[in-house]
Amino acid sequence: MLSLRVRDGVITRLIGKWLNAGVMEVGAVTHPDEGTPARRKSSR
Repeated sequence: MLSLRVRDGVITRLIGKWLNAGVMEVGAVTHPDEGTPARRKSSR
């Protein structure tokens, strides 16, 4: 779906890497299995 809107392969790879990056919490990197669903308020 992203490739339909963004034609530049370098940009699509960069976005893919950013979306798959882990999260550092308390000095440890974790890789969440799922993200926050779109159009849903977070628990902040």
